[in-house]
Amino acid sequence: MIRIKSKEDMLKVGSNFFHGHLPEMINSEILLDGENNIIYCQDKVTLKNVTLRFLGNNSVIFLSSSKHAYTLTTNIFNNSVLFFGEDNYFNPHGQTMSLILSEGKNIFFGSRCLLSFGISVRLADPHLIFDAKTKKRINHSKSVFVGDHVWIGQDTLLLKGVKIGSGSIIGANSVLSNKTVHSNSSWAGNPAKILRNDVFYTEECVHDWGELETEKFCKKDTDAYIFNFKDGETRSFNSIDDDVLSLASAKEKLGYIISNISSFDKKNRFFIPSSAQLL
Repeated sequence: MIRIKSKEDMLKVGSNFFHGHLPEMINSEILLDGENNIIYCQDKVTLKNVTLRFLGNNSVIFLSSSKHAYTLTTNIFNNSVLFFGEDNYFNPHGQTMSLILSEGKNIFFGSRCLLSFGISVRLADPHLIFDAKTKKRINHSKSVFVGDHVWIGQDTLLLKGVKIGSGSIIGANSVLSNKTVHSNSSWAGNPAKILRNDVFYTEECVHDWGELETEKFCKKDTDAYIFNFKDGETRSFNSIDDDVLSLASAKEKLGYIISNISSFDKKNRFFIPSSAQLL
């Protein structure tokens, strides 16, 4: 196993590959126990209290530029992709975000999300469950997708098959499995259920506010955080997943991400319509 604990070590990846800009590393490490994996960092990437474990082959971790430090723990196995867009905020004041990528499935986060502490993402159960009559497996692993400008609360658990559209809010201690959360909606609970449609949030934090600040923000007259379908601007998470799963090598997967995800920065790229909007 190769252990990387500084940016100077990033070029000592054995039969794996590093591309992009060397990240700043603070109390962080990358463990490589496999071959043909790719770590890709854009400029302005800082890893703080991060552990990235490659425990298989042909996987990709893509970390976009960010004004915030990355704070997470990841186990990634074979043929998977972990993608983070730009300027996501990881709350550092609690348990580190935890992600496990299993059975060749993927995790995608868009840009400018607010990610509280204690969030966990799992793509597998992971033990096998079969139908007692047909003997067929019924718990296949699935990818998880999170759009742009999504706020996920403390200790939320995202399980296989979850898709969260841009502009949505997931309340603390929620559990989601095989759920599709349409854009600009709020959900909470175990299992999570919709609380309200047609909402948006902003990044201001109220902890130290007084009456003046509270009064000032009684209304926010903006459409900046409201997402809609735009022809030629909106991408389907299902199509992205199918495309990535069809690619055999980590190099091909990285090329797809650069050409079709990272460089495609349209506001409404990860919009998900509600059932009413589909009528």
